[in-house]
Amino acid sequence: MRTFVVSIVVVVVVGLAQTAHAQYRLSLNPGVQLPLRDFAGIVNPINPAMTFSIYRYSRQSPISLGTTFGYQYYYTQKERLGRDYTYELQALPLLLGFRYDLLPEFFMKPYYGAEAGVLFFRYRLYDPAKTVSIASGIAISVIPTAGVRFDVTDDLIVDFNVRYQLSFHDPIKYGLTEDTKFQSFSTLGLAVGFSYAISGSAR
Repeated sequence: MRTFVVSIVVVVVVGLAQTAHAQYRLSLNPGVQLPLRDFAGIVNPINPAMTFSIYRYSRQSPISLGTTFGYQYYYTQKERLGRDYTYELQALPLLLGFRYDLLPEFFMKPYYGAEAGVLFFRYRLYDPAKTVSIASGIAISVIPTAGVRFDVTDDLIVDFNVRYQLSFHDPIKYGLTEDTKFQSFSTLGLAVGFSYAISGSAR
């Protein structure tokens, strides 16, 4: 897994260093995260998320390369856990990745790609009166992605995308005892993105 992550990082860094005929696109992607596997029984079934991406692309190539920052918030009330406290987890992904346009000359562009990097997370258990427990950690994340982009204008694009977040980490607690831990911080992300070209000229 480390080799895969390092490979994506190397490809993106080398690609970003090539500037000829390149243009950069800023993307804002509000959406939701749906917890999967054992994580699904711990937090709410739908959770808010936001990502911000900067991708380098050229009209001469179907491949774009870039970086993504994000914020994810997971929450569940104590009634769902059957315990005397509420649980919340916040995650901040920092990723490098690529995307490949399947129909680069068409106004509707289906694409696929992948991102990899680190995911910083922090969780806490609390009741209305006080925080019971708080901790943080880091996970390695790999996120295959697919979507469809629509050219609204030469500079503005609307993007519908799906992201499958796989995270590798030590067991994360959601309770006060040793048996209240989960191993699979996996989610399915659904988002609508809005992208705008900010510099350069894509000839």
